[in-house]
Amino acid sequence: MRLPVCLVDTQTVGPRRSTCELGLPSRTSPWEIGEEVEMCRLGCRIESLRLLVVAAVVGLAMAACGGDKDPLIEVDPVCPHGCGPNMVCQRDGSCACAPGFLNCDGDAANGCEYQGDTCEVACTGESDAAFCARLNKNCGEVSAVDNCGAERTAACGTCSDGEECRNDNRCYPLCLEETEEAFCARRGKTCGSVTAKNNCDRDFTTTCGTCLDGQTCGDDNTCHTTCDAESDEAFCARLGKDCGDVTGDDNCGDARTVACGTCQDGQICGDDNVCSCEAEDNAAFCDRLAKNCGNVTDADNCGDRRTVSCGTCPDGETCGAEVANVCGVCEAEDDEAMCTRLGKQCGTLTSRDNCGDPRSIDCGGCDDGLLCASNLCCQPEDDATFCSRQSKNCGSFASRDNCGQTRTVDCGTCTGGQSCGGQIPNVCSSGSGCVPESDADLCLQAGAACGKVQATDSCGNSRTVVNCGSCTGDAVCMGNSCMEPDGPWLSDFCAPAWGLPCASQLRCVIFDSSWGFGSCKQLCSADADCTAGGACALGFLDNGMGICGSLRSPGDSCADSWAFADDVCVDSGGPAGGTSTALEAGATTPATTKTAGLPIRSCRALRGRPAAAAGTLTS
Repeated sequence: MRLPVCLVDTQTVGPRRSTCELGLPSRTSPWEIGEEVEMCRLGCRIESLRLLVVAAVVGLAMAACGGDKDPLIEVDPVCPHGCGPNMVCQRDGSCACAPGFLNCDGDAANGCEYQGDTCEVACTGESDAAFCARLNKNCGEVSAVDNCGAERTAACGTCSDGEECRNDNRCYPLCLEETEEAFCARRGKTCGSVTAKNNCDRDFTTTCGTCLDGQTCGDDNTCHTTCDAESDEAFCARLGKDCGDVTGDDNCGDARTVACGTCQDGQICGDDNVCSCEAEDNAAFCDRLAKNCGNVTDADNCGDRRTVSCGTCPDGETCGAEVANVCGVCEAEDDEAMCTRLGKQCGTLTSRDNCGDPRSIDCGGCDDGLLCASNLCCQPEDDATFCSRQSKNCGSFASRDNCGQTRTVDCGTCTGGQSCGGQIPNVCSSGSGCVPESDADLCLQAGAACGKVQATDSCGNSRTVVNCGSCTGDAVCMGNSCMEPDGPWLSDFCAPAWGLPCASQLRCVIFDSSWGFGSCKQLCSADADCTAGGACALGFLDNGMGICGSLRSPGDSCADSWAFADDVCVDSGGPAGGTSTALEAGATTPATTKTAGLPIRSCRALRGRPAAAAGTLTS
């Protein structure tokens, strides 16, 4: 419960009034707290006399203490944060400037800093010397705004002897003006009136002469021989331009801009204003050539050779089934047609048919007396021819016959006291001591037509022949025999999209017959054949030949976690970012597609046949 308070009005003129309220003073009058009364039942009807008595008593007490103010009437105002210099506290608790002082900067924190009746201070104009110095002028009369913002003109002095006052009111060394002739010559003018700055940077106008008969004074104040300007067509033709706007000098030396025409359909106007062929896009390229699958290499509409991927075939169709790079349903050829297409005459043939599917077929047998060698019928030479062809005339002699088959033949006995092999193996002679056969004969005896061979000669010595010969044409040396490519599986060009030839003695391993992508590898029958590095991965060819790759220990896996019979990984080495498709032996569809450069599994796509040997091949 709040006690009633008796409040006294100290500002109302006349007798003071009092009232009794619960809470704060009245909002209509400033009240001071008088005294608390225990009860205010009758509205704090305290008589004025009582108030006067109380005031008198308090006044006497204040006087005794040296005070002279009536606490009920007047109290010192209080500013809670204090006031700045030259400021006084107001009754309402605010600060104000003391009489005679002004707050000119509007900042109450530093008090009322200026004494006077107004904040305005009169500006004192600078002297002429200061005016000129501020403007960096040292001669002539200068008009400008001074430091007080007033427009004024001041004399900024004169120049010393040997100097002159220029237009910028600065003194400079006296300039000796050039002659009219020198003025014209310096500017390369030969005729007409010329206005420009002379050597002293002053505006100067003079006539630079006249032109000779037959000449005219051009806009550039130089003489020109009278000239008939060429036509726009001649202008464009002379500059070798045939389209767009062309700017240049015409035959008279005048600058012109000429529209040199537009290009024909199928051409574009280049930055050099010359029409050139606009190359068709890949879709138009394929449509024009009527191709819809695989990679197609041909000349585009502009005559430039391009290789374009024309898409893939839907399920059930094969790219190139009947027409190259055209989707269709392939009808597999019969065995006879397959043998004929691959040039085979006899024996079991394992290869891919015209639809690209691997097949093993029987190409038949040979006529009586003929031998089937590498699927070709061959008439074997008789023993006498076998011996004489290799210059042997005695003893047992082993070598390859004309059909490439290894035979051991008795080449006869010696007569007349001669001995067999006394000097040359399997050759009758009268001398004594063993004379080994030549490297060529040792290669021939070992049945090596190419490459390196190690064998025991006729004198019982182990010998190594580094090179038993080289192969010609498309044949490569595999197992000391020259092998020719069979169909598309060996090629001098790897990945036709790039058309990059393989290096010497390398052949392309084709991973997909429709793509034609592959990797250049060296063919081999032993590690010694891998002269370009790596080890021989056997089993990649039907005859046991292989390609040079990177061998792995049995059980180890390649980078793609494949493990296979020979534990061999072959790095595709294809173009960066390309793909190579690996086929497992006997598979008809790609097993895995790997990024070029990663180890891949051999596709067994290599096929080969022995190169033609000496003798008669019967068709």
